[in-house]
Amino acid sequence: MAFDPIPAANVLLQQPPFVFIDRIVHYDDSVTRIEYKVPESGFLVENGYLCASGMMEHMAQAMAAREGYVSLYVLHVPIRLGMLGQIRNFSLARHPRSGELLETTVRLTHEMMGISMAEVTVCCGGEKVADAQIKTVIADDE
Repeated sequence: MAFDPIPAANVLLQQPPFVFIDRIVHYDDSVTRIEYKVPESGFLVENGYLCASGMMEHMAQAMAAREGYVSLYVLHVPIRLGMLGQIRNFSLARHPRSGELLETTVRLTHEMMGISMAEVTVCCGGEKVADAQIKTVIADDE
């Protein structure tokens, strides 16, 4: 099935300069794929490398982008406010360099009552550079 990439600005509540994804390139019920080109400079880029906290922010925003996509394109409601609940088992094999394209996969493992859990894996050119388990919580609408 063809998928037209969705720009980050369409599915995230975060605003520049604190945006750490570029676009969603794939979505289905269990897997979302995100791309992000590491900038030359900016927040959480140090000496030409995305620092560990930048990688965690990228992974959390990948999860948020998935939630934003679900709100807008699946449920047809405004983007719902969400919160990061937990990052577990974060592993960073290496810091991506400026100019590298991060290809991030969010694999949903559980979803119930506004709580989503996923395995998030980040690759550069086919090489796994980071992974973690992330939990998010969607704020109650009431």
